[in-house]
Amino acid sequence: MSDSKPLSNDSFGSSPPSPLARACIRLAQTMPPNKAGFHVANLMRSWVTRFASVPMDVQAEDLRLRCFFRDNYSEKKFVFTPWRFDAQERRYIRDNLPADGVFLDIGANVGIYSLTALKALDTRGTLVSIEPNPAVHKRLVFNLNANMDANPNQAPTLHTVQAGISDRNHTLELHINHSNLGQSSVNEHGRSRHQATQSNAGDTESIPCRPLLELLEELSIQRVDGLKIDIEGAEDRALVPYLEDSPEHLLARFILIENSEDAWDLPLLATMQQRGYQRVQQFSMNSLYRLESAEGSGHPEEAPGAP
Repeated sequence: MSDSKPLSNDSFGSSPPSPLARACIRLAQTMPPNKAGFHVANLMRSWVTRFASVPMDVQAEDLRLRCFFRDNYSEKKFVFTPWRFDAQERRYIRDNLPADGVFLDIGANVGIYSLTALKALDTRGTLVSIEPNPAVHKRLVFNLNANMDANPNQAPTLHTVQAGISDRNHTLELHINHSNLGQSSVNEHGRSRHQATQSNAGDTESIPCRPLLELLEELSIQRVDGLKIDIEGAEDRALVPYLEDSPEHLLARFILIENSEDAWDLPLLATMQQRGYQRVQQFSMNSLYRLESAEGSGHPEEAPGAP
């Protein structure tokens, strides 16, 4: 179990890092993106996550986060080495998501992708952040509010959803990974059938699940400019029904998806191809797909360096 203190409802900045922890974080964030820089940043991360009091309110790049560190790898990686945390994927969102666009974050975790989209959108835009784990959802909501409070006059319409996305309305058991909450999954084996299951073999949490198209209709969403999905091997159950049944105007212009093919039972990649998606870039953890019909429409184009 996590040994972190519960999330409180006070405002961002009320749980500051100690001067020493702040100095360690600042040093780590300013390291160059090379082997030596990673080594120094990793030393700083090890000290802070082992000895510093949590939660602590920190800022990485221009994002505000309340971090617990010890039970969430994404928090650690992003705060101490933001240049290592899906930097190209997040840059693509910043550069290609229209200010008046609609972004869906399925499996939002504590909100790093959601916050990236939040900064790209203005008051005309819409952000839908979906996270089924109740404890993580509370952190997500706190982080989103902290960043919206920093610039309330530019904040988009925000919907936070505490549910899973699946092929139908039903209840699934979420296998909780207490050492890394971001790897909790409705698949006991996580995002690969070949990885060890020990970390997901303990507690479970019953979560409501629903189809994506039903949720979009409920929220009166009329278009989707970008979609990111990372739900630890259950991406096929979430996206195949959406792709098969979606009208053209609700197909996401671009999709960022975790590379979890080993865990899928449904033909997700074939279904994406049938609806007109092409993979334009593969990153270390994710792949970027773009809808062919989006070309020349003033909406997202190819990622930098994409073939």
